[in-house]
Amino acid sequence: MVDVTPTNSNQISSDDQELAKVLAGVGQDEPAPEPAPEPEQPAEEEISEEETETVDLDSIRIKALQDIKPLLGKLDLPPDEKFDIYIEVLRASNDMTLLPPAYDITPAIEDETKRGMDLLTVIREIDSLNPPEA
Repeated sequence: MVDVTPTNSNQISSDDQELAKVLAGVGQDEPAPEPAPEPEQPAEEEISEEETETVDLDSIRIKALQDIKPLLGKLDLPPDEKFDIYIEVLRASNDMTLLPPAYDITPAIEDETKRGMDLLTVIREIDSLNPPEA
Protein backbone atom coordinates (compact mmCIF):
# COMPACT_ATOMS: atom_id res chain seq x y z
CA MET A 1 0.00 0.00 0.00
CA VAL A 2 1.25 3.47 -0.92
CA ASP A 3 1.44 6.11 1.79
CA VAL A 4 -0.26 9.28 0.52
CA THR A 5 0.17 11.25 3.74
CA PRO A 6 1.78 14.58 2.95
CA THR A 7 5.30 14.89 4.25
CA ASN A 8 5.09 18.61 4.49
CA SER A 9 1.52 19.64 5.35
CA ASN A 10 2.58 23.27 5.61
CA GLN A 11 3.57 23.32 1.92
CA ILE A 12 0.25 21.75 0.79
CA SER A 13 -1.80 24.26 2.77
CA SER A 14 0.18 27.08 1.30
CA ASP A 15 -0.24 25.65 -2.21
CA ASP A 16 -3.98 25.25 -1.68
CA GLN A 17 -4.29 28.84 -0.50
CA GLU A 18 -2.36 30.16 -3.48
CA LEU A 19 -4.48 28.09 -5.85
CA ALA A 20 -7.64 29.44 -4.23
CA LYS A 21 -6.39 33.01 -4.69
CA VAL A 22 -5.55 32.40 -8.34
CA LEU A 23 -8.92 30.81 -9.00
CA ALA A 24 -10.74 33.62 -7.19
CA GLY A 25 -9.04 36.20 -9.38
CA VAL A 26 -9.68 34.41 -12.66
CA GLY A 27 -12.13 36.25 -14.85
CA GLN A 28 -12.32 39.43 -12.74
CA ASP A 29 -10.24 41.59 -15.03
CA GLU A 30 -11.13 39.81 -18.25
CA PRO A 31 -14.07 40.93 -20.37
CA ALA A 32 -16.93 38.50 -20.82
CA PRO A 33 -16.45 36.27 -23.83
CA GLU A 34 -18.27 37.37 -26.95
CA PRO A 35 -20.98 35.05 -28.20
CA ALA A 36 -19.92 32.76 -31.00
CA PRO A 37 -20.81 34.11 -34.42
CA GLU A 38 -23.83 32.51 -36.00
CA PRO A 39 -23.20 30.39 -39.06
CA GLU A 40 -23.55 32.30 -42.26
CA GLN A 41 -26.59 31.63 -44.38
CA PRO A 42 -25.80 30.64 -47.97
CA ALA A 43 -25.95 33.56 -50.32
CA GLU A 44 -28.46 33.56 -53.13
CA GLU A 45 -25.61 32.99 -55.59
CA GLU A 46 -24.57 29.77 -53.82
CA ILE A 47 -28.10 28.38 -53.98
CA SER A 48 -28.36 29.08 -57.67
CA GLU A 49 -24.97 27.37 -58.22
CA GLU A 50 -26.30 24.24 -56.50
CA GLU A 51 -29.37 24.32 -58.71
CA THR A 52 -27.11 24.67 -61.75
CA GLU A 53 -25.12 21.62 -60.67
CA THR A 54 -28.35 19.62 -60.42
CA VAL A 55 -29.38 20.72 -63.88
CA ASP A 56 -25.96 19.73 -65.23
CA LEU A 57 -26.25 16.27 -63.64
CA ASP A 58 -29.68 15.81 -65.15
CA SER A 59 -28.32 16.79 -68.56
CA ILE A 60 -25.48 14.31 -68.23
CA ARG A 61 -27.92 11.58 -67.19
CA ILE A 62 -30.15 12.25 -70.19
CA LYS A 63 -27.19 12.26 -72.58
CA ALA A 64 -25.77 9.07 -71.07
CA LEU A 65 -29.12 7.31 -71.51
CA GLN A 66 -29.28 8.47 -75.13
CA ASP A 67 -25.71 7.29 -75.72
CA ILE A 68 -26.16 3.87 -74.13
CA LYS A 69 -29.35 2.83 -75.95
CA PRO A 70 -27.67 2.21 -79.34
CA LEU A 71 -24.96 0.19 -77.58
CA LEU A 72 -27.33 -2.20 -75.80
CA GLY A 73 -27.67 -4.57 -78.74
CA LYS A 74 -23.90 -4.66 -79.17
CA LEU A 75 -23.02 -5.59 -75.59
CA ASP A 76 -20.74 -8.60 -75.46
CA LEU A 77 -21.97 -9.91 -72.12
CA PRO A 78 -23.61 -13.08 -70.84
CA PRO A 79 -27.38 -13.01 -71.46
CA ASP A 80 -28.28 -12.64 -67.77
CA GLU A 81 -26.06 -9.55 -67.38
CA LYS A 82 -27.30 -8.11 -70.67
CA PHE A 83 -30.91 -8.53 -69.50
CA ASP A 84 -30.12 -6.71 -66.23
CA ILE A 85 -28.63 -3.78 -68.15
CA TYR A 86 -31.66 -3.55 -70.43
CA ILE A 87 -33.96 -3.43 -67.41
CA GLU A 88 -31.81 -0.87 -65.62
CA VAL A 89 -31.79 1.43 -68.64
CA LEU A 90 -35.52 0.84 -69.17
CA ARG A 91 -36.26 1.90 -65.58
CA ALA A 92 -33.93 4.90 -65.76
CA SER A 93 -35.44 6.15 -68.99
CA ASN A 94 -39.02 4.83 -68.79
CA ASP A 95 -38.48 3.69 -72.39
CA MET A 96 -40.73 0.66 -72.73
CA THR A 97 -39.38 -0.01 -76.24
CA LEU A 98 -36.50 -1.70 -74.39
CA LEU A 99 -38.80 -4.34 -72.93
CA PRO A 100 -39.17 -6.52 -76.07
CA PRO A 101 -35.40 -6.89 -76.60
CA ALA A 102 -34.96 -7.59 -72.88
CA TYR A 103 -37.61 -10.29 -73.13
CA ASP A 104 -35.96 -11.71 -76.26
CA ILE A 105 -32.77 -12.29 -74.23
CA THR A 106 -34.47 -14.48 -71.61
CA PRO A 107 -34.43 -17.80 -73.57
CA ALA A 108 -30.62 -17.59 -73.72
CA ILE A 109 -30.31 -17.38 -69.93
CA GLU A 110 -29.05 -20.82 -68.88
CA ASP A 111 -29.83 -20.64 -65.15
CA GLU A 112 -33.53 -21.52 -64.93
CA THR A 113 -33.98 -19.70 -61.63
CA LYS A 114 -32.47 -16.52 -63.07
CA ARG A 115 -34.50 -16.92 -66.27
CA GLY A 116 -37.68 -17.32 -64.22
CA MET A 117 -36.88 -14.23 -62.13
CA ASP A 118 -36.14 -12.23 -65.27
CA LEU A 119 -39.41 -13.30 -66.89
CA LEU A 120 -41.17 -12.22 -63.72
CA THR A 121 -39.40 -8.85 -64.02
CA VAL A 122 -40.78 -8.50 -67.57
CA ILE A 123 -44.28 -9.23 -66.29
CA ARG A 124 -43.93 -6.71 -63.46
CA GLU A 125 -42.68 -4.01 -65.80
CA ILE A 126 -45.68 -4.57 -68.09
CA ASP A 127 -48.05 -4.61 -65.10
CA SER A 128 -46.61 -1.34 -63.86
CA LEU A 129 -47.87 0.26 -67.07
CA ASN A 130 -51.08 -1.71 -67.52
CA PRO A 131 -52.29 -3.18 -64.24
CA PRO A 132 -54.13 -6.46 -64.92
CA GLU A 133 -57.90 -6.30 -64.64
CA ALA A 134 -59.43 -8.32 -61.83
